[in-house]
Amino acid sequence: VTNGGYLMFIVKGNINIAPNVATLQGVYVMDGVFTTESVATGNDVRLIVTGNVVTWSSVDLQRDLGSSGNSVPAEQFVYSREMILAMPDNIKAFAMEWQEVVSGSF
Repeated sequence: VTNGGYLMFIVKGNINIAPNVATLQGVYVMDGVFTTESVATGNDVRLIVTGNVVTWSSVDLQRDLGSSGNSVPAEQFVYSREMILAMPDNIKAFAMEWQEVVSGSF
């Protein structure tokens, strides 16, 4: 994502990150599982996600760096205030519509 740019995925279902992916930027919103896939125990690539991950289900972190994982995490999530600030206004706005109904009709 370029400076001042914005990338957002709103997904019905799961998001699976392939084992060879090392960096992600953006906002990821899903009602399924966010999974970081693994190649093999101890041989995975470190993943750094810059942005925001929101799931209404669960997160499945599968990567394993082996002995090098003792000093750095296999998956690192870096909160990005800039991603929130760059979000288009029509996504940030919360719109609610309501109306009064006749008592007893609902």
